[in-house]
Amino acid sequence: MGNLGRVLRLALANRFTLLAALLCAIGTSVLWGGNISAIYPVVEVAFQRQSFQDWVAKQLHKAQLAEAEARAEIKRLEEQLPRRRRRGRQRSRPPSIPSRSGGAQNSGPSRVTPG
Repeated sequence: MGNLGRVLRLALANRFTLLAALLCAIGTSVLWGGNISAIYPVVEVAFQRQSFQDWVAKQLHKAQLAEAEARAEIKRLEEQLPRRRRRGRQRSRPPSIPSRSGGAQNSGPSRVTPG
């Protein structure tokens, strides 16, 4: 552990250089990841030997299928929602809490003056 302590002392002596190197490494990784994601469609089209128009049509079709599935799921869940509300009404309800608009308004803790 003596060597680790020595390395940490040397590294912390140059804090700003270490911070700059860390920021450069993070920036490089972000730009590299962005480059890969930007070139991915081109590589995919080249390896599958299809045109960009075909690739876009295929991706559009996939997106439309996913949208239709999501809409069907939303519709199914919305149809279940009223049934659950009805079932909730049949069960015993907890005592109701008075609303703020009805009755005395409570604007905070009341102060009691000693008398």
